[in-house]
Amino acid sequence: SATPLRILASEVQVEQVLINLAMNSIRALSDKAPSERVVTIATALLDGNAELSVTDTGPGIADDMKSEVFEAFKSGYDGPGMGLAICRRIVDGHGGRIYVEDNEHDGARFVVILPLAKEA
Repeated sequence: SATPLRILASEVQVEQVLINLAMNSIRALSDKAPSERVVTIATALLDGNAELSVTDTGPGIADDMKSEVFEAFKSGYDGPGMGLAICRRIVDGHGGRIYVEDNEHDGARFVVILPLAKEA
């Protein structure tokens, strides 16, 4: 059985991060055939921290854009481009970090690292 990863965080804010990342992944799949559309949300224990990841099989993020996608107004979609900037602000506020890397098969993998809650 899996051991829960306990973090000290705002449930609403972490939920918003996951929703933003999942919605971005879903939008990235719009040009793919339905059978090729895959979004995976996972958690893992990584170096004493909680790792939350959202991986998709979309077109991915160009290498020269990876450092900019978390800046306001850098959206590749029709929206205002604030979603990833908000995610970064929330994650930073919880003492964590967020980044994007290539999915090993195709697409993008957004990773959120948050510190585990200290045991009482």
